[in-house]
Amino acid sequence: APATTSAEDVAAVSTAQATAAAASEEATDMAAARDSSIRLVALPPGWEGLSIKLQGDRCVVSEVPKACFSSGAFEKSSARPQVEGVAEGDEVVTLNGETPLQLMERITTAGDPLNACSSASPPHEVGSKTKFDIPPCVACDFVRRRRQLGFDVAMPMWLRAVKRDIKITLGVRAGTAGNGCDSGDKAASLLNTVTLKCEESLGKLLAAPARLDGELGSSSIVELKASKESVSKMEDALERIKRLAALDDQTRDKEKKKKGRGGQEKSCARGKMPTGPNLPRTRLTPELVTGEVKEWKGKYGWILPHTPVDHPKAGAHRGRLYVHVVDLESWVKSLKPGSLCRFHIYSDANSLGAEECTELKDYSNVDDGDSTEWTTSHWSNGGRDWDASSMILEERREAEAA
Repeated sequence: APATTSAEDVAAVSTAQATAAAASEEATDMAAARDSSIRLVALPPGWEGLSIKLQGDRCVVSEVPKACFSSGAFEKSSARPQVEGVAEGDEVVTLNGETPLQLMERITTAGDPLNACSSASPPHEVGSKTKFDIPPCVACDFVRRRRQLGFDVAMPMWLRAVKRDIKITLGVRAGTAGNGCDSGDKAASLLNTVTLKCEESLGKLLAAPARLDGELGSSSIVELKASKESVSKMEDALERIKRLAALDDQTRDKEKKKKGRGGQEKSCARGKMPTGPNLPRTRLTPELVTGEVKEWKGKYGWILPHTPVDHPKAGAHRGRLYVHVVDLESWVKSLKPGSLCRFHIYSDANSLGAEECTELKDYSNVDDGDSTEWTTSHWSNGGRDWDASSMILEERREAEAA
């Protein structure tokens, strides 16, 4: 190959890219023209949330989040959806003129312009990278999430990951709000069951070490097992966190009954664009999760979740979550570094954050509100202190390394 690229080669590449873009637009227009019931909806810049669920082989919109979550009253009265032209129950028929199955095949086929594995430097096998690899690969993440969580989770996360590089236009057919699907439909969907080409070759790669061990007759892999003492301490720590979480649930219920709502008021000056904690956001966790407060700066801080977050923005701040004072529950005034906390995780245009956050504490009597803060942040362990949350993180790292 020549060391330099000629002007003719550059012109040829530009022409090919322009032709491909024109073909994609033409395919989108033709798909809409063939079926007058399909309307084209372009995903706007900065959109964060659009959830889909599978109903057989059909992709049905299950949620279109509002553009502002600063207050429940505003959301009901005048908040606009993040993606206009799409409603709950609508069917997503095409994406850039291609069916969901066709788009999935392109994302996972080596050499295709939509396959990030082929364009990476250096290129790698499709599906070979894990969520811990840096930099991440959106195509490998798609393969892994589809296999573990399903197409209806993998596709929206892929769209969010590539939204700055690829303009996405949905072909949508009107449906009925609340038209959900059961687990049987989802499990039997072709979008979840079809075997991708990359999965066949990836399966061979994953099986190779086992065959190699058999040929050699011995393994050079050292299996690391936790000692009984370590397992016992880990179980005690998890049981303690579980008990503190149960007490936290009781406190939340009691305080919300008194206050009438949870969380502190978020506001944005009239006429100004929202910033910081007032940015539009999408909640990622269906249930409250736990973590450790790493820093608190008076008005904001950083939390390290006990379980890593599977999201394209998870590595933005070394795995830590941003938390602002307005996202503390109304009865919580601040957080103490090193303490355990409980919260929901959200994503916005900047990164990931924590909301509805409380600090886990021991209470001597939950019913009468007479509480004693848990000040023993370390437990005695053979003459040295042992931090419960640090132990959880340490055990998790050891398991990942093994």
